[in-house]
Amino acid sequence: MVSLDSAQLYESKQSDCWIYIWIILNLSPDKQYKKVHVCLGGFIPGPNKPKNIDSFLFVGLHHIAALQREGLHIWDVSEDRAFKSGLYLLFTTADGPGLVCWDGMVGHSSRKGCRVYCPMQGRRKNQGTHYYPALLKPLDNIPGSDHPNINVFQLPLGGSGDYADNLMRVISAPSR
Repeated sequence: MVSLDSAQLYESKQSDCWIYIWIILNLSPDKQYKKVHVCLGGFIPGPNKPKNIDSFLFVGLHHIAALQREGLHIWDVSEDRAFKSGLYLLFTTADGPGLVCWDGMVGHSSRKGCRVYCPMQGRRKNQGTHYYPALLKPLDNIPGSDHPNINVFQLPLGGSGDYADNLMRVISAPSR
């Protein structure tokens, strides 16, 4: 598993750095998250968020791809022999802002902040650009936030049909 997160280094300074770590999941749960078993994947210095985070992640992911192709040779001390282990990347994890870096989709403060194929629209303050996942319509008539209230027990579901429809629109669009 690989996990990505950012950190503000100084309280009074807007300086972000990013770090990603590898967690070995085939260890027992009481050992997986111990410092000795969490491997540093990379450190991405600030002061600003990287514009292309893939360029920083490429080295680590390329290494994983090579190990998947060639196998990971491990020495088993208890049996006094070497064996080849298969390597799998099961999960990529991050918090809300970090997830945008992994999937390249919208952020949590966008109009459809619960991701692209979620039909629930966010709401914003008057003349604001930051959207919030509010279910109830504001009392003021704010353009872009005037859609009906959403019942928490009947949340709309997105589906793969929406993706297929949008894909067909992109494929059939004329290109220059």
